[in-house]
This record gives sequence, C-alpha cells and structure tokens, in this order.
Amino acid sequence: MNALYRLRVCTILLLAVTASTAQPFSGQVVDKETGTGVPGVSVSILNPTEKTTTDSDGKFTLTPQAVTQGCRFRSVKNTIVTWHSSTRMLDLTMAPRITRVHVYSMRGECLFSAERSPNSGLMQLPVVTTNVYLLRFAAGSRESFTTAWMHSGRSDVSIPLTGHTPDYPSGQATIINKLVFQKTDYQTDTVDIDSDSTYTAMLVKMKPVIGSRVFDEDTVRTYKLYLTDDNLARLLDFTTLVTNTYTVNPVYVPARLDMEGRKLDSIAVRFRGDQSIWDCIENGKRKIGLKYPQYGFGNCDICAKFSMKFDFNKYNRDNRLYGLKALNFRSMSADPTKMHEKLGFSLFADMGIPCPRIAYARLYVNDSLWGLFDIAEEIDGRFTKSHYPANGDGNLYKEIWPTSQLTQSKIKDALTTNNDPEDNPDISDFKDLRDVVTASETDSAAFLQKIGQVVDIPHLVRYIVVDRAIMNFDGIMACYGGELRHNYCWYHDETSGLFQLIPWDLDKVFIYPEPNFWTNNEPVGKNIVPNWNVVNSSYTAIRCYYDQGSGNTQGYTVIPIDNDTFLRRLRSATWNDFHTQGEAFLDTVFTREKIDARLGKWRTCIAGAVGEDPTIDSTEWSTMVDSLSHSIPLFRTNLKMMIDTLIVQ
Repeated sequence: MNALYRLRVCTILLLAVTASTAQPFSGQVVDKETGTGVPGVSVSILNPTEKTTTDSDGKFTLTPQAVTQGCRFRSVKNTIVTWHSSTRMLDLTMAPRITRVHVYSMRGECLFSAERSPNSGLMQLPVVTTNVYLLRFAAGSRESFTTAWMHSGRSDVSIPLTGHTPDYPSGQATIINKLVFQKTDYQTDTVDIDSDSTYTAMLVKMKPVIGSRVFDEDTVRTYKLYLTDDNLARLLDFTTLVTNTYTVNPVYVPARLDMEGRKLDSIAVRFRGDQSIWDCIENGKRKIGLKYPQYGFGNCDICAKFSMKFDFNKYNRDNRLYGLKALNFRSMSADPTKMHEKLGFSLFADMGIPCPRIAYARLYVNDSLWGLFDIAEEIDGRFTKSHYPANGDGNLYKEIWPTSQLTQSKIKDALTTNNDPEDNPDISDFKDLRDVVTASETDSAAFLQKIGQVVDIPHLVRYIVVDRAIMNFDGIMACYGGELRHNYCWYHDETSGLFQLIPWDLDKVFIYPEPNFWTNNEPVGKNIVPNWNVVNSSYTAIRCYYDQGSGNTQGYTVIPIDNDTFLRRLRSATWNDFHTQGEAFLDTVFTREKIDARLGKWRTCIAGAVGEDPTIDSTEWSTMVDSLSHSIPLFRTNLKMMIDTLIVQ
C-alpha cells in the first residue's frame, strides 16, 4: 500500500539541535500490553535518511553519521514556502534558491521527490493527508534545508525555513532531537535526545493501535462462538427475525467467544442486514439455492449464510476484544470474489480517507464451521479514537444529509457518539453545516469559501473520486425515495473544525456497468440516472429496477444528483479539483499493477479458508477473482471519461 495515503495523524513537535559527535543509540522496543519485543519497528531521527529496524527481539542500534568537523553554518532568514491545500501546490516564489523538494514520512520513507520546474514558483504534490511530514528542500548540490511540516488540511499554510543550514565540504551533517519509533498498527512513540547524554540501553514501550491484532490482513483469524441450544434456536428463529416483509428485527442472544485463546464469557450476537436478510426469508424459513448471476453475484447462494454483529459490551460494559466494543461479520454472500468490500475500503484509505479496517475470519458456531467472513471495524467512538488519535472525541453522525428538511430531532437521532444524557449533546456543528449548505448563496466561489469553513472540501473531493471509481451505487450519490442516502458517516474534527465523510458498507461495489447510473458517459439499459459529471436540470425522480429479489417488479425511485443543493453546488465549485484528484488517483493508486498485487496477496491469504467453506465453490471463486482483475481497465476507463467530460443536458 502506498504509504503516502495511509499515514495517520501524529503530533510530534520537532525542535532541532545539532549533535557535536556521532553517538550510537540502542535498546529494545516492547509491546506495552504484553511486554514482548516488537520486531520490524522503524527507528529514525529527524534526518530521514538515517534509520534502522528492530530485530526479531525488538532490539536496535542506530549510529548517526554525524560529520561536523570543518562545517560552517549559514544563516537563512525570511525564506518561506507556502502550501495551498485547495490546489495541492507548494509555492516556492519566496524561496528562489530551492531547486528540488523531497517529502518524507516520519518513518524515513521518501514519498515524493521532484525537481522545480524552470521559471516556476509552484510545485504540485500528490494527495497528502493530515499528518506530520519532513520536507527537505535542496538548493544546489551542497545545501539543503530539512523542516517538519504539520499538515492540517487548511489552505495557505506558511512553512518558514529560518535557522541555520550546514555548508560543509563533505560528509553528512545530522540534526537530532528525537528518536521516532513507528510501526503499522502501533501508536508512534518518541524519545527526546540530549546531545550531552548517552542512550545505550533504552526501553521503549509502544502501545498497539486499538484492534490491531484483529485487523491483521495477512492472517485469517479463527473465531469460535458457543451458544446454548435455546439461544441458538432463538438466533435461528426466522419468524421473529423478519416481520412485515421488510422489517428486520435486531434479535440479540448471549454467547461465549474464543478468538485464538482470547476469551470473552458473555457477548451479544445477532444477524445484521436489511435487504440481504428479507430477500432470503419466506414464511419464516431461509430460502435455499437463491442465486442472482444477472446482478453480478455469480453463482453464489446469497442466502447460504447471513452477516452478523458481535457486541462485546452489551451485557458487560467492561468487555473489549483488543480494545474493540463491537465487530461486524460480513457473509460476502453477494460477492463472488470475497474481495469487493476490502478493495473498496483500501482505495479510500489510499486517498487519505479514514475508513473501517477489514480482515478475514473463519467462524465456528458450537464447533461447526459456518465459513469465511470478512470482519469490518465498527464506526464508533473507538474508531474515531483509533483513526483520529490526536482529536478522536468529536461528534460522529450516521447517515444524515444536510438538507432544508433536516430537523433538530433527526440530527440528534443520528448522533452516535457524545450522545449520552450526561454528555449534554451539542449538535450545533451539524446545524451549522445544514445552514451553510441550504443558504441562498449561488455563486460558486462564495459557496466554496463558506462551505470550506465547515467541511473538509479536499477530503470530500477525494472521497467522491473513489466513490465514482468503484461504482458505489448505494452511497452518497443515490437518493432513494425522498431523502434516503446510505452507507456513510460524518465526523466532526474538533481541531480543524471541519466535517469529514467516512464510507461504510461496500459489499456491492465493483459491479459493471454501475447499477442505476450512467456508465461511460451514457445510459446503459435500465441504468439511466445521470452520473456525477452530468449537469441535469430535471429533478424528477427516475424509476429504477436494480433489485436482487423481494419479487419487486414495480421498481423504486432514485432522485437525480442535481436535485441535491449540496452536491450540485459542490460539483460546480470543485470540478477542476475533481479532475486533478481523479488523474492522481488513476496515476498513483488505481492502477492495474497495484490492484493485481493486492488481489494476489489476498487470494493467497484466504485460499485455504475458501476451500474449507461449504458455501463457496472454490473453482468459481478463483475464476471471479480473475474476472475482477480483468475488469479493472473498465472501471478506469469509466472514471477517466467522467473526470474528462462535464456533460450539460
């Protein structure tokens, strides 16, 4: 995965001091919870080219290559570069001597490097998500400036290059003030360095990211549920699960859980889903052999197993599974590849969009194998604390859209964190979003300026790029009936004061052509809803017929995108940025080579579990994975046509 897009926020303040001698640093990194050594931790200093990695026991030694003899330090004053978030441009006009720019992660990985164009003061960077980076600016062959950059997502951030830079005949000058310890799924740790002291026996305790042991994408974890006969009968009583044809009742039953030796004695489990369940229940019984190859589901029996929700603290408030309060087990019954949702979320993450982590699992119930599931992280307060470690206590809202019909009562109902009575819920943030969106402002520039004060617009544009690339026909673009949009949450980042969208439930993406919507810039069969790049002046509801069951021959209505004030104005104000981010996505993220590498890795990971699953035809599964790989150019072509053409009807 491209590290540029998966970096998480860390709040490291860097105050550089120069080391007079090259001193070794050594010690051991251990897991804070288990006390065991952590291998593979990146250990680095402010100079991003100097780093090492802990060994199998978590031990390390790092000796900086400091050569200061004969160095002269040149004073640099009033040298400033400016970052423009809306255009992703570094403005080097005030720094005429800069000839090359390097962007490093705090792990020392070079994420981007480019020469400055002749006679140009601007340099465009690839998508950069909120985080701390190291910027190295080269001025000729012997002079460079290294500075820390806390990218917060706001526009017009000045990055001063004041201080001193070494001017030396040869060798490497090292600037040291902190050792930085980083590893995926662990929280970044730092050790302050005093140049007059020695550090040869450090013990560094790193804390795992919440749920990191659960969401190991290289392993199919094994989960075992144990239920009494009565509780298993209650769980499988489909007469109470579905009532009134289209109502799914959340029937919880108690169970014990054993996850590879980690045991919880009392958790709550239930089946989850709406249409995926009501399509499969008839007269209180599960349908057998229901298949919809015409909808892109292959020959999967979509009723063979249901998705489930595990609630760890419903009966015991202190119950956690590696810090998690809940998990979602997805049956993937309508996905013949078992990779659609995982691939969709990985592409969102590549573009700097916080989204649920996905891993694979075998599920046994009373020692009987129910099969392969993917497990999706719950979007809740644990999620926000994990994905926004510097500011994870903001308000989280589920499936609520800023329209003029949105009442205060509906906003309160959608609030999923900070919503207990003792929290004294404050929903003024979303009321402000609603009021800005529904104001009478029609000028694109004025709208963008106002909405940019409450919504992270660059983040939202990148979200839409991925949403359109994976053909997410049941997401924010589709308004069913009156105002119902599915499968997303809003998070209010209290540091920036801006809302960000979080995607959810991607089990039916990567279906080509896109159900309901135009594909390749024109209607295809019954897929007649104008897509994101079509300016449509008719807001009349359109009858669509994509429906995998329920005997629905009457279809349902989808409201055109342009009927929504927010999306219509957003497209007008950000179309050029959508084009730019779409190009970056196609060039750096959504390539056939990268997708094939990812699919190949997952195929190897789950092949054994697929072969064991009594509900999966492993031969067809392998064929459908190949088919997904071969279809990636079709999805790329559709997105390319979309970002290149704004159609006005």
